[in-house]
Order: sequence, then C-alpha cells, then structure tokens
Amino acid sequence: MNKIPLLIELIGEEGAGKTHTSLLMPNPIMIDCTEQEEGKLIAMKIFPNDWERRYKHIDDWRGLLDIPDGFATYIFDTSKGLVRLMGDKWCAKYKKQRVYPPMAYGEVHNMVDRLVKGIMDKPANVVMTSIFRDEYIDDKKTGIRERDGYKRLRFESWLRLHIVIKDNKRVFKVIKNRFIDKISDDYTSEIEDFSFDKIIEITFHKAGFDDALVVR
Repeated sequence: MNKIPLLIELIGEEGAGKTHTSLLMPNPIMIDCTEQEEGKLIAMKIFPNDWERRYKHIDDWRGLLDIPDGFATYIFDTSKGLVRLMGDKWCAKYKKQRVYPPMAYGEVHNMVDRLVKGIMDKPANVVMTSIFRDEYIDDKKTGIRERDGYKRLRFESWLRLHIVIKDNKRVFKVIKNRFIDKISDDYTSEIEDFSFDKIIEITFHKAGFDDALVVR
C-alpha cells in the first residue's frame, strides 16, 4: 500500500513559532536554508541528545546534493532560502552573477519542485516555512504585510497553516486543505495546541483515508 506524504507550508511572522512547530512533525530533519543558522538553537532545544543528526545547515547549493535519508519529515526553513540556494545553483550552471532575465526563475522553481518530488517519492513529508514582509508600492510601504516565500507553494502544497498569536496563544489557521472540499466549512478553521495527530484528523480522517497511509 502506497503511503501518502504531506506537503505543508507554515506561514507566520518572525517569532510566531514556525520552526518550532515544524520540528513537531514525525521523525524530522531540518534543512536550515537561512544564512544565520536561525533554526539551530530550536533544534538543540527540542532534540538535545539528537540535534546534530536532525539539523543540517546549508549555505551553499551543493549541500542540497547530500541530504541524508531515513527521516519521515524534511523541513526547509525557509522556503525563500531554498529558492535562493537553487538560484545560486542556476547561476553556477549558466555562469551568471544573478538569475536574469526574471523568466529564468521558472527553471529555478522547477529545480525546487524536482527536489521536493524526490523527497516525497521516498515517501517522506515535506514542510516549508514562509515569512512575511512589508508590501511596497512605488517604493512606499502600504502598511500591509505580505507572504514572502516560494510562490508555487500556494498551489502545490496540500496543507497551508498561518500561525498567529491570539490571546497569548499560538493559533494555526487552516487556509488551504486539499483533502476536503473547498466550499466546506472545515476548509478554513483554527487549531490550538498543534500536534501531528490533529493534522491527520483534518486531512486523512476527513477525507476517509486510513491511518496506514500516513508517513510517520
């Protein structure tokens, strides 16, 4: 029986708990694509005796060629950082200083998709984190915060969770759930006290899938 891996995007402001939440997924490894090793301390806190095996910082695209096997969940923190690394790979391939013209990002995004597909074919879950940034129009801030992450995740992810702080609690707003009908009242909902079992409840169980299909 073929397992069904999840592709999840966690979206939130800095400090909302995206990295911490991602490491609560089953048997995870974090691929830290940030330039400052931002997820290292969190990995050390959650897995004090095992963090070196579950944490890999990549500051060069060649590191993406050596991602270890044997995990149920692969976390890319952040999705924007992953795109940056793949852009570096594209530049190395074509001997360019930057990805140009802009349409060349289509090939960069295809590289990201191939990497994700290869992991999910193992099978294994993939979690990507995305942050927010200020929106600008004509070089002026609009006061709106917009998602800043891998663009294709809007369409390719199976589940998207927007993490917000509400009444001093971390709340997960489900803004996409491919497992249920988009017009269902359950399409957008809120989760408190995140756990993988709750994710399985709103995905596999609501869709009528057996737990045997879960990648753990």
